[in-house]
Amino acid sequence: MRQEDKELLLRELSARLPYGVICYWRIGSELTLNLTEYNGQLTCINKVEIEDSSDYYYDCYFNVCNDSNGNSFQNEDVSIEIVKPYLRPMSSMTEEEKAELNTITDEFGDNWLEAATPEEKWKCTFLNSSNEIDWLNAHHFDYRGLIDKGLALEAPEDMYKQ
Repeated sequence: MRQEDKELLLRELSARLPYGVICYWRIGSELTLNLTEYNGQLTCINKVEIEDSSDYYYDCYFNVCNDSNGNSFQNEDVSIEIVKPYLRPMSSMTEEEKAELNTITDEFGDNWLEAATPEEKWKCTFLNSSNEIDWLNAHHFDYRGLIDKGLALEAPEDMYKQ
């Protein structure tokens, strides 16, 4: 995995942590075809410093995990390099969700913006942007194209029932 992909994935997973993002990973040997697939809800990301080195890596932690054999277990730590979050494509947004997002986007009307000072306009733009991103993260939308980059998987339709 390229360094910029690791950094993008770290930023994305960190931002989605409060919203219960579910992730997929698999462990085992592709040579022996002894692979086990897992999924679980992300609960923590930890920076692990390598002893006697300036290097480090990130581990993702999952409280409850399920594997492809039907087993359930707790407290799994997994390297961020093999974790893929389940995200919803932007195209899966329902009409109701579009209306809800538009409400956030239109929170400050055009009339207010015309009368606002440059500083107020900047604050308004920043607040709207951060509220929109929070909303997109809470609804697990892939607004950065992680699915297309192979860094995320498309979530099954009812995975994130609101």
